[in-house]
Amino acid sequence: MRQTDIAGNTSSNSGNAGAITVDSTTPACFPGVALTTDTGASNSDRVTNTAGLTPSGVEAGATVEYAETRHELEQQRTDGCGRVENTVYVRQTDVAGNTSAASAAYNYTLDTTVAAPRLRAGQMTRAATVRMA
Repeated sequence: MRQTDIAGNTSSNSGNAGAITVDSTTPACFPGVALTTDTGASNSDRVTNTAGLTPSGVEAGATVEYAETRHELEQQRTDGCGRVENTVYVRQTDVAGNTSAASAAYNYTLDTTVAAPRLRAGQMTRAATVRMA
């Protein structure tokens, strides 16, 4: 192996540098994604009040990208009351720079509505004062 610098000076042959492998293989699988915390009625209904996502199936050292449309790589719909329906796609780029295909759509609802307070008879006395901000 020899090298030439920008001034045109060439080094002597260093002998056998060994085999060079060029990795141009796309990652075998695209990553999965799930809510970090599912705070809905069940732990699998994809409703949350925190927006964290956790990827899975990612190669060591890979970079993970989240996107809201397949082209940009999230579509959002809101009901106007604090609930936003999201669609997100995930892909990974391995350490050699090869990028996987986008994952299947992952749909979840971000619920930022504030729950109404619940007051129960019997828990308050006549002298109790309820202040609401």
